[in-house]
Amino acid sequence: MNNILSLSSCFFYEHTIEKWQDARGSGITDVEISPSSRLAENLTAYFDESENQYIILKEAGMNVSSFHLPYGKSVDISGPEEEVAEKAIDTLKKIMNWVSEKKIGIVILHGSYEPIKNEERMIRLERAKKSIKILGEYGKAMDMDLAIEVLPRSCLGNCADELLELIQYGKHASICFDVNHLLLETHSEFIKKTANYITTTHFSDYDGKDEKHWIPGEGIINWNELITQLINSGYKGRFVFEMEGIAKSSPKLGRDFSPGELMSCFYEAVNLKKGT
Repeated sequence: MNNILSLSSCFFYEHTIEKWQDARGSGITDVEISPSSRLAENLTAYFDESENQYIILKEAGMNVSSFHLPYGKSVDISGPEEEVAEKAIDTLKKIMNWVSEKKIGIVILHGSYEPIKNEERMIRLERAKKSIKILGEYGKAMDMDLAIEVLPRSCLGNCADELLELIQYGKHASICFDVNHLLLETHSEFIKKTANYITTTHFSDYDGKDEKHWIPGEGIINWNELITQLINSGYKGRFVFEMEGIAKSSPKLGRDFSPGELMSCFYEAVNLKKGT
């Protein structure tokens, strides 16, 4: 298993060089910057936070290899009104410009906000496809890969077939495989359909009923089978751990935990010794 280990910046509420150096010492070399989406309505504050995280991460010796674009009503690329989608595209383009300046090669995007009613799903799906085409082409012009995340519940892209339709089978975007978001199919079924289009991941565990973002090994996922199938499918990308390093992300530990403890739990769940 030679995949690069990455950690979402949401792991820490407060960012310091020392905390990220500790993460690097645990074997994590890459980071996905994930500023709070609540800041996206004030882009000045959003960019200030993004810049602050970026500076600290670089000083700590981390490689910033992806960026999670904001999600929510104000940046919903599927609508519900067309004006909302157009405004979202404009906002996301501005953020992608910042990401491009930092030479970060992957941006993660949600296909919609929620809830989405059954009777409006097709309209929202077509609107999201149009938005993804625009943003995907915009990213390609800057050597940036747009990865659409598989989402839970009523969100668009909540199963392999719908997600493949959103990205037009890789024509405009790729896939971010969040393994704790699958509620409508198994991980094996999802990988069989989407393996050729998965360029990045979000790793955490869950109960199979809703997303939880728990430590690997604390939920229902068979991590050995998951990792084996991913690698056998040809996946060579990063393993990006997306969870907060606090007690609610670890019901068994029941306390805050470090990146080193996270990695130990992961290797135990995969049934591998660290470094193999």
